[in-house]
Amino acid sequence: MNLYGKTIYLTFVEVDDAKFILSLRTNERLNKYLSPTENNIDNQKLWISKYKEREKEKKEFYFKTKDYENNDIGVVRLYNIDMNENKATFGSFIMNEKHPKYAALESMILILCFAFFNLNMEKIELDVRINNLHAKNFYQRFGFKKIYENDLDEFYELEKKDFIKLYKNYKKYVERDDKFESRIC
Repeated sequence: MNLYGKTIYLTFVEVDDAKFILSLRTNERLNKYLSPTENNIDNQKLWISKYKEREKEKKEFYFKTKDYENNDIGVVRLYNIDMNENKATFGSFIMNEKHPKYAALESMILILCFAFFNLNMEKIELDVRINNLHAKNFYQRFGFKKIYENDLDEFYELEKKDFIKLYKNYKKYVERDDKFESRIC
């Protein structure tokens, strides 16, 4: 499944993406606020292989972000998917320095559309490091509300009804003039 935006699209991560993902997660400029990742390609491939099983069970979805020149530019993930509670966790959101101007915004909109309208989630949760001011501001502008914090992270949530209200302000960032059949919002 591919999710198409105006300047980027999301496609499921595959084992062959291990080198790219590792390059993002071990880049000191990009991983400042991420949990540590061992720089081991075999471990990354194994992790992705296990993830692909969770994907089949609809427990987790890991997307690679690409531009329309087919360059890999980032990743984003939904995990802790709970079909009984209709909620999931958003995370593993990272982009390289070469991404189009609104790629982060497009990725966020597309993954939330997928979560709310394809998976029928009612709530998306996320956590962000307390000192990651840029990310916290981004999520708050997007409608995420802080629900609590601990010594390391702040925890946020966004309800479907709030996303629907905000979507009219953000749809211009993902809607294309051509009508892709994969439109989900």
